[in-house]
Amino acid sequence: MKKAAETTLTTGRGNSSAGRAGFTLLELILVMVVISVALAVAAPSLRGFGEARRTPDAAAQLLALLRHARDCARVEGVAYDFHLDPQQRQYWLTRRVCGADEAPDGGLGKRFTLPEGISVEFDAAGEAGVDTLRLHPTGRAAEATITVTGPDGTSARIVCRSATERFQVADEKGDGS
Repeated sequence: MKKAAETTLTTGRGNSSAGRAGFTLLELILVMVVISVALAVAAPSLRGFGEARRTPDAAAQLLALLRHARDCARVEGVAYDFHLDPQQRQYWLTRRVCGADEAPDGGLGKRFTLPEGISVEFDAAGEAGVDTLRLHPTGRAAEATITVTGPDGTSARIVCRSATERFQVADEKGDGS
């Protein structure tokens, strides 16, 4: 009995400190109110963030597909055609094998659709109105410009200035970025 009493005295723990291990309901509610107020203040400024990124994101997706198709054409030794349908806002790739078009492997032959409100214009050097750009196995491609315009009027231009130059997004001054 004496040992049990000594153990209780040496630990110094009583029932009053065991109840303070967590937060009270009032403290949790107060934290939730502070977080809610902070979100309510920040939400209006974040609302337009997604809209402002639609045009650059669409241009980046087009650019990635063009660069990938050019690399595939060099590696596989076959021509790839990049197709763009401005009215339907769709773009896709085909491979030129033995004079016939076929869809590339890995899902790259599917039709990609641009987001709602995004429009595109295609201009290949000396080939106005043509909606196809050939990417040769030698790595060459015709000079071309694809202009992507968003619903807010912002635009991005994807350019290839010479047959051997890579595709890039041109900045406002017309220089590549």
